[in-house]
Amino acid sequence: MVSKGISEKTIKILWSKAGGMCAYPDCRKPLIADAPASSGDPPAVLGQMAHIVAHSSEGPRGEQAFRGGDRDGAENLVLLCPEHHILVDQQRMSHPVDWLYRMKEQHERWVTERFSPQERFLQAHPSTRYVTDTLHSTLLPVTHMPPAVFSAPCTLTLLEIQERMAVSPLPQEAALYKPFLFHNKRLVTFCDLSTPAGPFSRCIDPRASQRQSSQLWWQDPDLARLYVMLLNRTLNKITGRRGLHLDKEHQRYYFEPVDGPRPREVTYHSLQGNKTSRQVAWQPMTRKTGLPKRYWEHMAISLQFHHMGDHSWCLSLRPERRFTLDGYTPLVGKQTGRKATRRAARLHNYDLLTELNFWREFLSDGAPRIICAFGMQHLVIETELIHTTVTWPGVPDDSRPFSNRRIQEGLFSYADYQAVLSSELGEEDEWEDEEWASEAE
Repeated sequence: MVSKGISEKTIKILWSKAGGMCAYPDCRKPLIADAPASSGDPPAVLGQMAHIVAHSSEGPRGEQAFRGGDRDGAENLVLLCPEHHILVDQQRMSHPVDWLYRMKEQHERWVTERFSPQERFLQAHPSTRYVTDTLHSTLLPVTHMPPAVFSAPCTLTLLEIQERMAVSPLPQEAALYKPFLFHNKRLVTFCDLSTPAGPFSRCIDPRASQRQSSQLWWQDPDLARLYVMLLNRTLNKITGRRGLHLDKEHQRYYFEPVDGPRPREVTYHSLQGNKTSRQVAWQPMTRKTGLPKRYWEHMAISLQFHHMGDHSWCLSLRPERRFTLDGYTPLVGKQTGRKATRRAARLHNYDLLTELNFWREFLSDGAPRIICAFGMQHLVIETELIHTTVTWPGVPDDSRPFSNRRIQEGLFSYADYQAVLSSELGEEDEWEDEEWASEAE
């Protein structure tokens, strides 16, 4: 649950500095109205937190520069009564940005000079009761990493390797993931190159293959970078099998439309476990006319592996959007930036959790984990988001049920996981200390 919008801390700062009064010149109207003691009603909050530069670029003064680096920060907010909030937003020429910042500064200076810190809090926004929430991260835990890296001398080009691997593939190779890269004139992969019937046996001499402990690689910055490159090649295989395309410029994976082009839909399970569908590549419609807009929108995801500790790895998910002119040709320029910013601004806690849930469901094909087999080695990514429990003031109306935290285990997913446990290369294996690896630049 990643908080968006105006934070509780910002609210308290704003109300305290304004003394709980309207900042418009000569107004200073108290913005908390007490109810008669006999009524039993709670105090009424009359104040409104107005953006000097609007939260959206389409709002009042939204295209202008703002202070503080955060549109929802205390520097870009001013406390007003409802009447003057409407006034400054509808009469924009009479209330330019500089004038509003100067008005805010003068009012807060007036409050500071006349009230003690205790008096400034008398009209502050009532504190919210603390609530206990589950804080979901954007991270998936990696429970199994390939414990070895294999290499062998190779003089072939990339095209020659691809051609040889495509000729008469062995039946046992069909489900294997075969990422590889070149380093110091050697082919490097997670697949066992010493096997005569292995996926690369037609590209290298299995007798010349070598293997080395992955943990040794993680301890060396240059080798660790190569290891992550192999993991990224594996991501290309995972997403490719699920029909995603790679945007190389922005390093993100996205959906293309159905040939035509026509909108593409994907069926998945919602946060509550209900089967539903959503568009993942579509041409937005104009609300007023119902006519299609001049661009296409595509769901996209940025994926990145992170080494968290000696034996801990995780995969981060960052939902994004890709925009094209016709479903295929990238949309470039300022229009893309503005559209992406508006989408991000509207992506609040529950929306972000919904996006994360979609992607973990889609990437795993509805399984409780993503399993990549390299032969006797595996990469296993659990699909339950890393989460913890926090007690905090909370965000009003932001806590909604999420009853589908863990995707249910099925017969086939259980069998696949048992195969991982029974075939995984153990850390007790004796790894050869190969000189070539320690000489990486």
